[in-house]
Amino acid sequence: MLRTIERHEETGLGLPYPVIVMNAAQEMVEDGEVMGVRVPDLEGLARAIAVVRALCPLSLAGAEIRFMRRVLDMTQKQFAAALEIENAETISRWESSTKGMGGYTEKLIRALIVMTLAPQVPGVRVPPDAVLRLQIQQRAPDQWPEIVLERIKMRQDGDLSMEWELPKAA
Repeated sequence: MLRTIERHEETGLGLPYPVIVMNAAQEMVEDGEVMGVRVPDLEGLARAIAVVRALCPLSLAGAEIRFMRRVLDMTQKQFAAALEIENAETISRWESSTKGMGGYTEKLIRALIVMTLAPQVPGVRVPPDAVLRLQIQQRAPDQWPEIVLERIKMRQDGDLSMEWELPKAA
């Protein structure tokens, strides 16, 4: 039997912090015992997380850059080419946090994420100039954003679908 959980902290996405999933994760219950938890549409959730994180002004950590690159389904070499960076080793250094990046590069990564993924996440609305207006803030080593997403029914082009969106209170 599957039972929907009101609030679930998803930690299996490769991020250094949990993502809060509201009213979507399902516990697999057998003989009254919880056997596991299932989150529907993990790919859609990952796209929504990448867009939401790209719009959060805290500076990006290496693991977040790796997460975003993987959501784009790019190798380090492809990601470097998309950013017009000559050496893919630079991407590796960013992802392992051995080398920082400048504000211009960080905004470029955020713009790439938003332009590529936002159209695939209809529940998360993004103003066209959102990345341009973003003022990136330095993040303390243990400071992480709180990302909360909820899966809701949406009507788009006459069709009903389930999409990830930010809860109204977020």
